[in-house]
Amino acid sequence: RKIIGFNGLIMTDDINMHALSGTVASRAENAIAAGCDIALHCSGDILEMQSLLTVAEPLCNEALSRTLVAEEIAFSKFTDSNIEQIKDELASILTTA
Repeated sequence: RKIIGFNGLIMTDDINMHALSGTVASRAENAIAAGCDIALHCSGDILEMQSLLTVAEPLCNEALSRTLVAEEIAFSKFTDSNIEQIKDELASILTTA
């Protein structure tokens, strides 16, 4: 982040994909220490999620600011005119899954 001067949001891919060594908690901790703002954990394994509680911290300061900016950019395409269509599409996806 410092070397390339990037100040946008950085999040990991799923830390449970075994691309990195160590426990899920140590992978997340190392990713955050390396400059990531968010470590994604997607498997839903409750024991792994509990282990993440030992290293997870609330977003704050610069990480929170970057997250809010990214959220604003990501959701700027949603307008009042298409929000109902988006909600309907999501409901359809969730009911057929």
